[in-house]
Amino acid sequence: MNPRTFEIQVENKARRLRAWGDPSRGPAWVLLHDGLGSLDTWRDFPADLARASGFPVLAYERPGYGGSEGPPRPLPEALERETETGLPATLEACGVERPLLLGHSDGGTLALLAAARWTRAFRAVLVEAAHVFIEPLTAAGLEDARSAFEAGGLAQALVRHHGEGTRNVFGAWCDGWLSPGGRSWHMLDRLESITVPVVFVQGDADPYGTEAQVKAVTDRLPGRAAGLLLPGCGHAPHRERPAAVLEAARKLARQVDPG
Repeated sequence: MNPRTFEIQVENKARRLRAWGDPSRGPAWVLLHDGLGSLDTWRDFPADLARASGFPVLAYERPGYGGSEGPPRPLPEALERETETGLPATLEACGVERPLLLGHSDGGTLALLAAARWTRAFRAVLVEAAHVFIEPLTAAGLEDARSAFEAGGLAQALVRHHGEGTRNVFGAWCDGWLSPGGRSWHMLDRLESITVPVVFVQGDADPYGTEAQVKAVTDRLPGRAAGLLLPGCGHAPHRERPAAVLEAARKLARQVDPG
């Protein structure tokens, strides 16, 4: 399946998107990337997801990431703003109604925020390595990432995706979450507003989060949320355990109302 890459204007800035199939026709997946991600960091996963579920897929880049105009806002402020304006405007511009959301890391947090805020706007949510509060492990992982970035290795890897904006992207992510407001942020009080099915995929070797994130969601959404803990898996289940994530997505897609 050959994807189509295009741009739209949201809040007077160009956003880069990529579609596998036509997401305006029937149920579709919308992919929300992580705090250092872009369209290209999804690799082959969107095409595999479209084949596995039978639904078209739309992915886009938030402001300042990849080919989208910026600059990026610090997290978690950026996720709150995207929930309120950016994501709804993107879906409206693309003619996408009631999609399934699939978010990785910060994108997973965005998916949960959106499902809690816009309770009738989505069919289901699948998140991987999301965080609904900040653990000590999360902060330690961010500090390790800062060291890797300043040493040069992580920066070189990110330049391929973000070019001249790499340092801004990294700073918005790392410095934002390590700020006092970032460290104290949580969305625990909003989880019970989610009314759609949720699947939370978590690796037990994730350097940024633990099973406590999954439990926080499943405990507050009994009967609506399910957790999938993957042994030996790190922070990117869709790359490290793609078959497990695709199977979870396939099962979730079968639950949704196709109308």
